[in-house]
Amino acid sequence: MEMKKILVPIDGSEPSKNAFKLALALASKMDSEVILLNVADVNEMTYPVEQFDILTDSYFGKKDMPAGEYKDYRADVFKAANEKGNELTRELVEQIPEGITYTVTTKIGTPGPTIVRAVKELEADIVVMGNSGKGALSSFVTGSVSQYVMHHVECPVTIVK
Repeated sequence: MEMKKILVPIDGSEPSKNAFKLALALASKMDSEVILLNVADVNEMTYPVEQFDILTDSYFGKKDMPAGEYKDYRADVFKAANEKGNELTRELVEQIPEGITYTVTTKIGTPGPTIVRAVKELEADIVVMGNSGKGALSSFVTGSVSQYVMHHVECPVTIVK
């Protein structure tokens, strides 16, 4: 089995950093490209405070925001999400040894489905990702991104603690 493209979703957690290190080791042995993927979950940034789903434009709290103001707010949230993703990837890119090919991409969306779409779009051969670090109860209630990805992609998935 060839592993020419290794997709590594990153979120700044220790497990995702460990997944990154494993992906680098695999890439150096198999002459593979490492694809760093940051998924900016803008709803995670806005829903607890603003009470609306910015991805679907569904308001739950702030129904009085004028359309123009909302467009500006949404653009600001997306920009902030991209900047956060750039910060996460910048420190990792500095650790990539010479000779390893890499790509960095940031996508906006809900992590599980967005990672699954990225696997298809980027034609990844394997996903190496950190576990969520959630407790058993939290994972049961909200679901685990790594579990979601495992069950929705056709390529191998390696989950790292």
